[in-house]
Amino acid sequence: MVFLFLAAGFSFAEAPVETGTAPVTLVAGKDLDKILKEFFEFAGKSKKKDPAVEALLKNFQNKVEDKKILLKIGSTEESVFPALDAGTLENEVLIISLNEYLLLNYETSPSILYSSLVFLAEYFKDNTGSGERELLNETERRIKSCDLQARFADNYLSKSKLKLTPYEKALLASYRDNNLYDFMFKYYAIDAEWLDYLKEVFSSESTVKGKLKQLRDIGEKKIVETKVKLKEGAAEEDIYNALVMPNMYSELVPYYVYELSSGKKAGNIPEDFYWTAQDPKLAQTMLKLREIITPYLGGLEYKNKLRENIAKILVQK
Repeated sequence: MVFLFLAAGFSFAEAPVETGTAPVTLVAGKDLDKILKEFFEFAGKSKKKDPAVEALLKNFQNKVEDKKILLKIGSTEESVFPALDAGTLENEVLIISLNEYLLLNYETSPSILYSSLVFLAEYFKDNTGSGERELLNETERRIKSCDLQARFADNYLSKSKLKLTPYEKALLASYRDNNLYDFMFKYYAIDAEWLDYLKEVFSSESTVKGKLKQLRDIGEKKIVETKVKLKEGAAEEDIYNALVMPNMYSELVPYYVYELSSGKKAGNIPEDFYWTAQDPKLAQTMLKLREIITPYLGGLEYKNKLRENIAKILVQK
């Protein structure tokens, strides 16, 4: 998959910062250090290995053992989806939050805690958890984290005696069947298949002008399609399906113009770059599409309903 970002315009998000004492480490009689030890032992005993997962786990284990990463109890929401909450102590030690729900269910369902650790290890691999963080990398990090999580589920969990949760089953099925396209679309509102198509477009030998025209053509086609699909009374699922790609398009266009034009080459920072002046026709296309989808953007919340289907840990029999 191509790993790109989605952000409404160019902006930055500040990650939460932790200061003070070390995190609580006891949960339901289980020490987090012991859970981590069992996690690394489980991965180490796997007969089938994935090179990318192995490299990630080695990096993560080294940071844990060197006390560069600490874990704490985080969100109390009953969901297996990562909260993506992290911060740093004054000595720049990264603190990553684990959902309390996963910890409380560890004894009966360790697989989802293990796969969540893989997701978080990748997501925060190159991040200190403090200061400004470019939204440029957010979608890239989510797709890649899900990809490593799926590789872990495929090569480690599915080969073990551990029972998978609905989340892991959905992740694994999508990974095997369609390169995670379905999973990212339904549960993260990311059209990864379209992003792969864009990768082909922008890796071509076409001129900058030609690539921008291709972007405009995509937008014009999507305007026609979206007008037909987005209408009052349409089912929630239909609205959601019709929104995901156009919403991504309207958010990606400014970035691509910045990347392809003189803005980046001239050393301009994104928020000071007036992308609309570079290709007024493309800007008009994006604005037209934005006008069509804006009244329906609440429909993207349907993602949360879809998540409810796999967010819980079912009682294992």
